[in-house]
Amino acid sequence: MAEVAALGGGKAYKATDAGALAAAFSDLVNEAMKASGTISAAGVAVNQLNRLNHLDQLFYAVFDPRPNSLHWEGNLKRYRLGANGTTIFDNSNPAQNAVDAETGFFTKNAKSFWNANVDGDVASKVEQLVNYLPQTAVKCMPIRGRLVA
Repeated sequence: MAEVAALGGGKAYKATDAGALAAAFSDLVNEAMKASGTISAAGVAVNQLNRLNHLDQLFYAVFDPRPNSLHWEGNLKRYRLGANGTTIFDNSNPAQNAVDAETGFFTKNAKSFWNANVDGDVASKVEQLVNYLPQTAVKCMPIRGRLVA
């Protein structure tokens, strides 16, 4: 197994009891989180009356995993789907491809629609999202563990 792990660029673990196995899995997950940078799931705005139609708005719930932590900072980012259905554009003028073709992550210079400045691949950077939310949502929005009124 050590040879397979070395060829794959990873590490081999030897566990002789349950505690060592749990420690190996914990280390494996923590190493994966360090390498991945951000975790994201995309959502598309769909027409509720005709589900064959959709808007060009893409929404990403982006989180920054922290090893050994139960708190992951995150953000909701909005981008635009290109007419070809494969390119994701940012809010720059002119619009740029928001995704790095080599890594699949957001580029460092991408600007989501809810930020006045470049927020790129930083998951926790949010500036103007509260300007787009209804006031009732803003009043109940948890910010770092406390409610903001």
